[in-house]
Amino acid sequence: MCPPCRYRLCTHFAHQEQGSRRRGGDGVAPETLGESFAEDASCSPERSLFYDSEEMPRGDLLGSLEHVVLLAVVHLKDEAYGMTVRREIEDRTGRSLSIGAVYATLERLEGKGLVSSYTGEPTPERGGRAKRHFRVEAEGLRALRASQEAIRKMSAGLKPRLEAP
Repeated sequence: MCPPCRYRLCTHFAHQEQGSRRRGGDGVAPETLGESFAEDASCSPERSLFYDSEEMPRGDLLGSLEHVVLLAVVHLKDEAYGMTVRREIEDRTGRSLSIGAVYATLERLEGKGLVSSYTGEPTPERGGRAKRHFRVEAEGLRALRASQEAIRKMSAGLKPRLEAP
């Protein structure tokens, strides 16, 4: 993406050349280039190699473990806490995860605003300790839909190739 004009793979070689000189070849630093590119009318969708106005920001798709953990939280509804998420994944996929991997993923999802957590009531069977419950937020559902749509698009037409010969 050409940072000054925000078009992907812009044909403005001057942008890239000037940015390379100022940042050691790793791209454009728009904050150091001044306003010269803001008024540059030659940078447009017509001049860009690949222009996509609805490009998904990098990192917006879920990783495979994030995807599976988020789906488990959706399945479990109000009963989603670390151990139940771990069991749900193992029961549905046969994949055994450490509880640490589950909590690390849940915390990463919470940091992204895709899930939220709350502390339940202390229970005697847990020695008076409370469970940390998780719930999917609207942004988490949106991320799930976007990831599943990307997988659907990438999988389109591959069924014959993926079947055993």
